[in-house]
Amino acid sequence: MTSDPNFEVTTVHSSTHTVHSYEVNWRSHMTMPTMMSLCQEIAFQHSEMAGFGWQGMIEKQLFWVLSRMKMEIHRYPVWNETIKISTWGVGTDSLQGYRYVQIHGADDQLLLRTLTSSLVVDLNQRKIIRIPREFLNSISNPNAKITEKPAKLPKLESPEKIAAFSVKPSDLDINQHVNNTLYVRWVLDAQPFDFLNKNEIAKAEINFAQELGPDENVIIQTAPVAENIAMYSILSETTGREACRLQISWRPIINA
Repeated sequence: MTSDPNFEVTTVHSSTHTVHSYEVNWRSHMTMPTMMSLCQEIAFQHSEMAGFGWQGMIEKQLFWVLSRMKMEIHRYPVWNETIKISTWGVGTDSLQGYRYVQIHGADDQLLLRTLTSSLVVDLNQRKIIRIPREFLNSISNPNAKITEKPAKLPKLESPEKIAAFSVKPSDLDINQHVNNTLYVRWVLDAQPFDFLNKNEIAKAEINFAQELGPDENVIIQTAPVAENIAMYSILSETTGREACRLQISWRPIINA
């Protein structure tokens, strides 16, 4: 990912990225977990440049926690395509800080739009705190407004178990927790290949509830919501707690 050399902290932060062969699936489309990783990385970059990234927060005995995410995918990037990723903050409602990330294709078409909400946690007290005003002044676009928020998803009704496995060392991030991009990968891996060969994710809403750590036993449950829309719940059998809840809208792949 290449950062814009003209970056200013108070403006939209942009980077370019050329899609690699190891970032695509059998259809030469960039995978959704990879797109989520790019969105996460540019958000890290933006916050780090403003002094409130991972390192800056640790020095203040604080850390960011991703709470909710809402994604719309209009088209998946393809192998060798050069894409532009842009991000900006849009303020807070005191506890939740909101951020947009967009990905545009080589033809300048909007490919993906993501809205996230994050919390700040005190490292010593392990307690959510109000987001300091100086954080938001540094990373928010003054021209952007909060016009929507990622929703709290309801519990699944009469769910069906579709997968069970244990957390592997390769699933862990720098904090020794399961990286948030893996929840979508796990849901995708729980689908039959024939289904994925004919359908793709068009929209996703995600609520992150609890951390998952090494060797925890995990199950995935699902329940239908409407035609082409399903809910998914990722639970730890080790602790009995729900780690993540997702609502996914599927669409048929054209020329599948």
